[in-house]
Amino acid sequence: MDLYGTLAAAFRSHLQEPWIELPDGTTLPYAAVDDGSAKVAGLLRSLGVRRGDRVAVQVEKTPDALLAYLGTVRARFGYLASPTLLAYATGGLAYGNVSGSAGFTTTNPAYPAIGFGPTWGTANFFSATRAGWTLGAGFEWMFAPSFSVKAEYLYYDLGSVTYVLGSSGAVALPGFVGAGSQWFTNASTVSTRYSGNILRVGLNYHLGGLPGFPRF
Repeated sequence: MDLYGTLAAAFRSHLQEPWIELPDGTTLPYAAVDDGSAKVAGLLRSLGVRRGDRVAVQVEKTPDALLAYLGTVRARFGYLASPTLLAYATGGLAYGNVSGSAGFTTTNPAYPAIGFGPTWGTANFFSATRAGWTLGAGFEWMFAPSFSVKAEYLYYDLGSVTYVLGSSGAVALPGFVGAGSQWFTNASTVSTRYSGNILRVGLNYHLGGLPGFPRF
């Protein structure tokens, strides 16, 4: 019997045993999960998906992603809408320290049939300083000889990071030879994009300004 046949036989002998536990404590047996996956497969086939095609699955929970700090080096180009009001566009380099972590576990009473424990899982962590770009716009109003207030919008993009959960490659299954004798352990990857929107307001004090003369 090949790997698929062994797994199928093991699953059939555990149809009513809990396989997935939902956040509210509800458990689903393999029979319910198998029925749901068959419906999804039927829907994908009706949409034209064929064997070997790749599809993306969006789940409720997403990997943890953290932006520890963000800095920018920018130029700004402005237009004096009035003697005391500057409207401007800005853009340049963005940089920051980003990190992310993700993992998953799966429990199945059929796993021991192929030499694994009933629970299997993996996780990984990523951290690095990345550079990207930023663009934005704003305005600054000189309401007193040396003071101005400003409001500014920025969009930043530090790119995306993709990393593998667990080891890469395959392990030999005991009792199997030829086709179906390997269990691949790099079945999942995580991709996270570090981008966002920033709205800032501020109060500026201008050194060396002449009384009554705006200096941005």
